Amino acid sequence: MKRRDFIRKAGLSALGLPFVVKDVSYQTVLKPLFSIDKAAEDKVLVIVRLNGGNDGLNTVIPLDSYDNLALQRPNIILPKSSILKLEDSTIGFHGTMSGMRNMYNDGKLSIIQNVGYENQNRSHFKSSDIWSRGLIGNNGASGWMGRLLDQDYPNFPDDYPNDEFKDPFAISVGSQVSPTCQGLNSNFSMSVIDPSKVSQLSTSVTNFENSTYGDKLKFISLIINQSNSYSLQIEAAINKGNTLSTLYDAENILAKK
Repeated sequence: MKRRDFIRKAGLSALGLPFVVKDVSYQTVLKPLFSIDKAAEDKVLVIVRLNGGNDGLNTVIPLDSYDNLALQRPNIILPKSSILKLEDSTIGFHGTMSGMRNMYNDGKLSIIQNVGYENQNRSHFKSSDIWSRGLIGNNGASGWMGRLLDQDYPNFPDDYPNDEFKDPFAISVGSQVSPTCQGLNSNFSMSVIDPSKVSQLSTSVTNFENSTYGDKLKFISLIINQSNSYSLQIEAAINKGNTLSTLYDAENILAKK
């Protein structure tokens, strides 16, 4: 399936892939992923990546398989009385997820359930690699978003930013750029630890010798100049005003970011 077809179809319904647990059956949760009119879209995609382990069977619980789960995991199964049931569904949420339960019932949240790969080796690093690249196997190091951007902006990073595209294509909040945005020639993402404290990098090299060393140095200089230009755009956006949502606690780290 082509990437564009996948993204389009993923926006129409949730996807279900097989997850092997003895005698536990699953369903695909059919809810629209996005119901916002295209005309109202601001064309900004926000991806929140939660690193670390998560007990999926105690997050999204298949209630129609509850008895079998109780046999498989008697010491950690959630009591049925604490599970939040979803409308018109045989699955439930962990008791602390009342906000997400309300979003789901209002059609503002979809679930992509039981995502995995065949013959998995249970490696966290392998799973993270597949997650970032959207590929199984040794088919290059680019990320799924990077390949999409490569298709539309094949010359990047040469000649960017320019008058038409002044802003960075992606921003990674943290100390590392996102592997999801890794393109063929460069990463489309700019790493920013604190968007309100961006700074300019210095470079004094203007002449590059005709050698492999010179080519590498020229590329580094290009990225530095590009980063400086993008930093000015980020700084200008930050200085336009405070857009922190009032729906969350003022000390909520995710809301701040």
